[in-house]
Amino acid sequence: MHDGDDDDDDDDDDGDSCRQNRNRKEELELDWSNKKETDEIDTFCVELRNEHTRKQFHPGVVKFLEL
Repeated sequence: MHDGDDDDDDDDDDGDSCRQNRNRKEELELDWSNKKETDEIDTFCVELRNEHTRKQFHPGVVKFLEL
């Protein structure tokens, strides 16, 4: 004989599983976003050289003239 209570437990497990999957997906998407942003910053920074003048346009950056 089946009383139906097991179906409720399965529904709860399914709901918990879906919630956990959504939470994990959100964590992974945020992690991916952070890594992508970091890669873009690294790509920009690797191109910087002492000879580049565009660094002077950032606040607090001063170029010293060599004597």
